[in-house]
Amino acid sequence: MEKSRNHEIPKEMFGLSLAGGGLKSFSQLAVLRDLEEHHVAIDAVAGTSMGAVIAALVACGLSAQQIEDALLEAEKEFAESGIFSRPAQKIIQHVREHNNGFVALQDLHQMACGLYEKFGCRMLSDCPIPLAITSVDIHTSELVVFTNKPEFFKSATGDWIIYPHDIELGLAVAASCAFPLVFSTACIDERQLVDGGVMMNLPTPLFNREHFSVLMSVTMIYDAVDRQLASPFNVAIQSLDILIRQLDRQMTKQADIQVNFPIEPHLVFKVGAGREVIAAAKEMLLDNPIDYDLLEKHRRQG
Repeated sequence: MEKSRNHEIPKEMFGLSLAGGGLKSFSQLAVLRDLEEHHVAIDAVAGTSMGAVIAALVACGLSAQQIEDALLEAEKEFAESGIFSRPAQKIIQHVREHNNGFVALQDLHQMACGLYEKFGCRMLSDCPIPLAITSVDIHTSELVVFTNKPEFFKSATGDWIIYPHDIELGLAVAASCAFPLVFSTACIDERQLVDGGVMMNLPTPLFNREHFSVLMSVTMIYDAVDRQLASPFNVAIQSLDILIRQLDRQMTKQADIQVNFPIEPHLVFKVGAGREVIAAAKEMLLDNPIDYDLLEKHRRQG
């Protein structure tokens, strides 16, 4: 790919778009490892919700193994925190007294800040790789994008708003993960923000195509019928998954290389299933390898 000259933005860049999906997004680690093995450098990355958690680690400049180790450790800490294991009556009382979600976003915010600070990225501006993270203003219905390099993610049509200030990386990620009802909303400046997946679960449209020759999207669209719907929670997740996968299908059309892992919806909030999801994704890639022909073509032309 063509290198930057005189500090200009390169014209032949590779962008990676990571969809939200809770624990299902751990499958994206298989793609990071595959890209690394094929010597494909990620020039810019965008993510939503759990995809934003992973995208931020990519933007910190970490290797695939470092990202996998960090996420599995974070998953372990999250499980040990007991955030999702409160008795139902305590959760309800907690919501009534303190939050507009079952879990205070502050808990996630603190964990996320600790995660990224370990790698020297306390602020969004500390990330060496261009990064975009989505969230939604619940009052104005606007898509709000946090980015350290707005020139890579400009909206020609005004479909989203670029947050104009630097921000704690962990706070931006937490805002993108503020899944309605589950987590409380993120209050940033005068905005009340929720999960970016409400409007753009797969942030492929964010990339300014003037600068990117190849975009890859990674989704977890699952079309099979899940018969194990014994709980109201699983019914709700299955219903939301139907909506999100329809949106994801539209967004994947803007990617040049599309990777999909059909991970079952009930794994979205199954804390502790990280290794299982990663292993399943690696097996899926063995059966359906990524086609790098387009990237190789651009490399030869670059």
